[in-house]
Amino acid sequence: MHCKPRHTPLLAAMVAILLAMAAEAQNADSTDALLRRAETENDAEAQYALGWLYRDGDGGEADPAEAVRWWRRAAKQKHRKAEYNLGVMYANGHGIPQDYSEAARWYRRAAENAPGLPQAQYNLGVLYYDGQGVAKDLTEAARLFALAGEAGYVRAQFSLGLMYRLGQGVAQNATTALQWYTAAAAQRFAPAQYRLGVMYAQGQGADQDFTTAYMWFSLAAAGGDSDAETELDGLVEFLSDEEVLEAQRRARAYFR
Repeated sequence: MHCKPRHTPLLAAMVAILLAMAAEAQNADSTDALLRRAETENDAEAQYALGWLYRDGDGGEADPAEAVRWWRRAAKQKHRKAEYNLGVMYANGHGIPQDYSEAARWYRRAAENAPGLPQAQYNLGVLYYDGQGVAKDLTEAARLFALAGEAGYVRAQFSLGLMYRLGQGVAQNATTALQWYTAAAAQRFAPAQYRLGVMYAQGQGADQDFTTAYMWFSLAAAGGDSDAETELDGLVEFLSDEEVLEAQRRARAYFR
C-alpha cells in the first residue's frame, strides 16, 4: 500500500513564502532592467513603464511623485501616453499640485501629436466644456469630442450625443444626437442605451417607436441603469404583450 504524502499547513506556508520570494526577485530583476534602459539608454518606453511601477507600487511602496518624474522624462521625448498620464496627474493633483492649466497643456500635446490619443482629446474636451484650466469653449469641446468619438472613444460619443441633443457648441440636431448615442450604445454603454430609449419613446431624431424604446431600456437596465428599470415599468402600458416579447427578443439578439 502506498501512503499519500501529507501536505501540512506549515509546508503550504513555506511553499507560498518561497513563491513570493521568487516573484519578488523576478520583479526586482525586471525593475533593474527597466532602470538601466531608462537611465543609460534614455529609453522612453522604459521610462513610461517605470512611471506605472511607481504609481501603482508594484514590488514596493507607491510613489506618485516618482511616477510623475519618469513620465515627464518620457514625455520630453513625445511619448504620447506619458504626456496623457501627466495630464491626468495634474488634473487630479496626484503626485504633484493640482493644476488644470498644466493638465490642459499635457492633454493637448497627447491629443495633437499624431496620431492623437482619443482619451487625451476627450479629457481636453471636458476641460473646455467645464472651463477648467482653459476658457470655456463649447465649440472647441465638441470638436475634440468629435475627434475622439470618430476614433471610437465611447464617452466622447455619448458627450456628442448630449451636445447635439441640447445644441451645445453645435447646431441642435436630434438625428445626429441619435447617431452618436447609437454608436456609444453599440459599445454597451448603458447611459447611451437609456438615452436612446427616451428618444425613441418621445420620437426625437426618429419616428416614435415604443418597441425599440423598450429594447434600449432593457439593454440599459441589464447594464445596471436603474432609471431604465423605471421606464420599462411605465412603457408596458403602451405595448401589447406581443410587442413586449418582440422587444425582449431584439434586446437578447442585439449583441449576439
